[in-house]
Amino acid sequence: MIDRSFAAEYLDPLVWSRLERVLRPYRNYEKQIFACTDAAGHITMNEEGESRAKNTAVIRYSFEGMKSYFQKIERMDFIAAHPEIDDYLSAISMELCGTAGIEAKDLCRQRMIQRELDEIASLEDGAVLLWITDQDLPYFHCIFRVQGGKLTLVTTADRYGQNIATAEQCCECMQEEFTGRPVVYDFSLEEWDRHLDAEKN
Repeated sequence: MIDRSFAAEYLDPLVWSRLERVLRPYRNYEKQIFACTDAAGHITMNEEGESRAKNTAVIRYSFEGMKSYFQKIERMDFIAAHPEIDDYLSAISMELCGTAGIEAKDLCRQRMIQRELDEIASLEDGAVLLWITDQDLPYFHCIFRVQGGKLTLVTTADRYGQNIATAEQCCECMQEEFTGRPVVYDFSLEEWDRHLDAEKN
């Protein structure tokens, strides 16, 4: 869960611009197409034209199915059951996949992302470092601070200055600032891709 006092600090624009590349293995498509169908399942309305390309996710829905979906996720009891924004976003994604009249099997791997977030939150109190290199140089780094089972801070190694060149150096600085030894995920970009591929299978 994300704490209400959540803060994001020292997010270097160059490093953060690489987030899309880091998250790319999480998805198997480049775009989504929403295609409305009639009672027989035939497409009746489609803004972009249905694509058969492997990197396109097609979400088919009936008018009644989509109407039922929005009616449910906008109900006050549904919203009250998911007070945290990350929990709500995950819930509406799962609801989309489980509503009669909507076929969304090609959506991005929301459950996998949620599992990774749950692993971080399960620390209860601690810090996590994700350090990714490309050709032995820092490519992407992110620090997660968890307190009371909630994510309170997202930052980068830049909070410790520009001379941090390795995960070990960053870890030493984190130990001085946060309680306990941080959990460290240290990958090359190629290793990171293989790690996510293994998680998917």
